[in-house]
Amino acid sequence: ALGHVFGQGAPSNNQFTSPAISVAAGSSVYAFISQSSSGSALSSVTDSQGDIYTAAVVNAYESGDHGETEIWFCDNVPANSALTVTANLSRFVAGISIGVVDVTGAANPSLDHAASAASTSQPVSATVTSSANGEMALMSLCNDAADHTITAVAPTVLLDQTGNGVPLTAGVLAQ
Repeated sequence: ALGHVFGQGAPSNNQFTSPAISVAAGSSVYAFISQSSSGSALSSVTDSQGDIYTAAVVNAYESGDHGETEIWFCDNVPANSALTVTANLSRFVAGISIGVVDVTGAANPSLDHAASAASTSQPVSATVTSSANGEMALMSLCNDAADHTITAVAPTVLLDQTGNGVPLTAGVLAQ
């Protein structure tokens, strides 16, 4: 099973917190965080239960003053009907977006492969090779100019896409 929430805006006191999501006991929770800054300002990711998240993909950004996206996760999260995930920043960023995905029934540990790629031109690709049947791929895409459309091709599902002057984030599920 899969659930997700998405939020975007300006950080307050170098933090930005997601909308609440209901998670089942033992879930793996993934946070897709994009910021309008080059170089990581993200120092840690935590949730409202005190869980500390592990970085899966860090510093996936274009050179120069462009957006950046990272993926963080926590396995075996206790049940919570209103879990929030907080991106803790080491410095000011003008805009940030966070997508949170709850994956129930995943193996523990849930992450077995990660890859990243960045470019100022298209297409951009990263390769991850599946090691077992029934795996899923979660991807985060960031477009700081919000001037491109992200299209999912079946069986991939686009969970979120937004712009409005802050980083464009898409959490994508491929099965």
